[in-house]
Amino acid sequence: MNISTDGMIAAIRSAAERVGPRESEVLNGIADRIAELVASSNKNRRTAKHYERECLEWQGKYNVIVAENAVLQQACVHVYSAGYNRGHLNTVDGIPSCGDYEEDAFEALYEVINVPATTLALNDVEASGVEKFAQYRHVQAFDVGVMADTGEITNILDFATKLREGAQ
Repeated sequence: MNISTDGMIAAIRSAAERVGPRESEVLNGIADRIAELVASSNKNRRTAKHYERECLEWQGKYNVIVAENAVLQQACVHVYSAGYNRGHLNTVDGIPSCGDYEEDAFEALYEVINVPATTLALNDVEASGVEKFAQYRHVQAFDVGVMADTGEITNILDFATKLREGAQ
């Protein structure tokens, strides 16, 4: 026999009407607790689905950034291996001359190669930090018993929005 949770709660409440006051109180308490647990379970299920979607979204962003950076690293190795800074500067148009070290060549290449997903991710990280600072300022003001300066908080959050959009 398979009974729904609502049916079980209704059956318990019905049984509570047919017993003495003490047993009725216990049965109604059980029914209330079951209802609370079901509500909590439903809320947790919705929250888990939300976080699952969010994790999938972040995983997609992460994969794009990993791919971008893998291509970037391969480009750095390829250009350096092809003789950059070994008398063949004309093979790397638009990249400034740098020292003889591989790391210097990589830095020069990183500066001229466009990596939009990485840039967006870094902007988002910076903006999240600024938003956390706004939250910190709000809590800090609350802790000392004063109202937070809403103008300051608004300015901080506006700055976070600009960071996220790519303005600095």
